[in-house]
Amino acid sequence: MYSVEWLERLQDFLCVSRVPLSHNDVVARYLLSDPVRRELYPAGQTRENSSEEFKKRFLDAHGPEESAGQLIERFHALHQREGQTIEQYAKEVVEVGRRAGVTERDLMARFAGGITSKEA
Repeated sequence: MYSVEWLERLQDFLCVSRVPLSHNDVVARYLLSDPVRRELYPAGQTRENSSEEFKKRFLDAHGPEESAGQLIERFHALHQREGQTIEQYAKEVVEVGRRAGVTERDLMARFAGGITSKEA
């Protein structure tokens, strides 16, 4: 499910559950998986309690909605950027490839074809 669609479904859930607007962000954080919650709200980081802050953090972390075609184009354009380690590049290939729904074979081909460094 795309991030924007997930946020819309969350708003619908909060509405039918009659959660007061002032508590929407608290309930939204509660519904997140632990890894996503830690990603959006690292321990010790101050936070403003508002629905707008939650939406901003969520969309900043998970990006705006991309069409399947856009994801495929983005996937096929991937290459290791200057200063990017092979590990970072591999992670990016897997992340974009999974979102685009490509096969394992496509992942391997894109990874191998996009390496530009001589790192061992």
